[in-house]
Amino acid sequence: MFKLVGTTLFAIMASGKKYLAEISIDANGFNYLYKLSINGNPVSSFSERMRVINKTFRFQVDGQEHLVVLGSCASACGMA
Repeated sequence: MFKLVGTTLFAIMASGKKYLAEISIDANGFNYLYKLSINGNPVSSFSERMRVINKTFRFQVDGQEHLVVLGSCASACGMA
């Protein structure tokens, strides 16, 4: 559970590796600004790296969306 404002550290697993994540939430009146980083980098950098390592396919079958993620053993085992 995250605090309403402040910084919280937590771990996530992706491609067989453990990453340190940080969410920072700041309040400005009734507006909230959040920042999510993985290993000290913006989440967009992490997402792009995972997109390159893992091949992701989205498709629909009978109106339902499905997601298939294919990763190599090298990336999953930390050898990449």
